[in-house]
Amino acid sequence: MTALLPSARRTSRTIVAVATVASAVLSRIAPGSAGRRAQQAMVLASLALGMPHGAADTELLRAAAAGSRPRHAALIIGYAALAAGSTRVVRGGGPWVERAVLIATAAHFGEGELACWGSPAGPARTALRAVGAATATLALPAAVGAVNRVPFGVGVNGALAEPPGRATGERPGAALLRTADGQRSVLPLAALAGVTAAGLAARGDREAAGDVALLTALALIAPPSTAFAAYFGGWHALRHTARVVDALVAEGQLPEQASLPGAVVELGRRSAWAAAVGLIAAAVLIARDPRHASDAAFAAVLGLTVPHMTTVALELSGRGRQPAKVP
Repeated sequence: MTALLPSARRTSRTIVAVATVASAVLSRIAPGSAGRRAQQAMVLASLALGMPHGAADTELLRAAAAGSRPRHAALIIGYAALAAGSTRVVRGGGPWVERAVLIATAAHFGEGELACWGSPAGPARTALRAVGAATATLALPAAVGAVNRVPFGVGVNGALAEPPGRATGERPGAALLRTADGQRSVLPLAALAGVTAAGLAARGDREAAGDVALLTALALIAPPSTAFAAYFGGWHALRHTARVVDALVAEGQLPEQASLPGAVVELGRRSAWAAAVGLIAAAVLIARDPRHASDAAFAAVLGLTVPHMTTVALELSGRGRQPAKVP
């Protein structure tokens, strides 16, 4: 059987590298409202790209139902109800909601990175991988967003809606290092990510080291909205899709796929209806308040994270539904 995860890892690195370079170029050639609108287009495109990977949960739920249609329907209804409730809570906001979302997202992203890197040799590398994953995927981006007063980057539309002269937009992590707040929060986390990447490289774990370094660069160079969206849509979603396909193929739930694009298309076809429901719901939220389109899109994504991470924990991790071993 041909495992697709290695291909997904290579492709995700290319996407994130391109997003990082594009953000750097946009900040120089279009620093005003045009540049911010271009960044917002990248955000919405990345979130739309990442949405279908959660819709693939329907195939995991189908496998969990073991051929029982009523049980499958009940699982999907429960999933949808939890997603709707979570999105409503996220849109309500508040400090405790932000903390809960941070913890839940950290657990989900961290689990995804560790699973996609395969089995490390020894506790030292395991610990370094865990620190690197937590820092580069969430802690550093969250610190950058917090200094921008837009946790998770949510709020780029607020900047766009400001009158001319007052809109400052989002500042990437590197720009924040010149501020006192950035030096207190962003700098230590960037240094931790760098030290962790160096430690992994020194132990021969070059793949994990390169991933941590690349995600750190994304958080420091791209605005927080773009950084989160690029990671979500071009990295996490792509790797997760390959992981799900590998697991379903290994269990005989899905025909073997010849390539990553073919696997994405096949899984997308099977779960298209679920992706459509999610995108339509997000579109409704955006249509109700177009000025805060990114806010609504982020709320929908973060709301879906709750049932999504629960499904992943039960069906991929908790019950041993792991993809075939990869190099």
